[in-house]
Amino acid sequence: MFKGWTIPLQVKDLPRDGYIDISCRSCKRLWRQSVRDLVEKERLGAQFVDLLEWQTRCVSESCGGMVCFVVEGDEILQAA
Repeated sequence: MFKGWTIPLQVKDLPRDGYIDISCRSCKRLWRQSVRDLVEKERLGAQFVDLLEWQTRCVSESCGGMVCFVVEGDEILQAA
């Protein structure tokens, strides 16, 4: 069976009133980023979510570790 190409998710594809939950892989710190802020203030609407996750680092000055993103409805996206 042929599987079609999937288009990577961009920040602008997420609901503007939604949030991305972020957790640090090292220190386990948790915080939340507004999609609206990423698109309108940070001008990251065209950025792919997986690349943004790879670029983002922990907000703790003493850590700076890599992070994991959880996007609303992410479990639905992963099941597809």
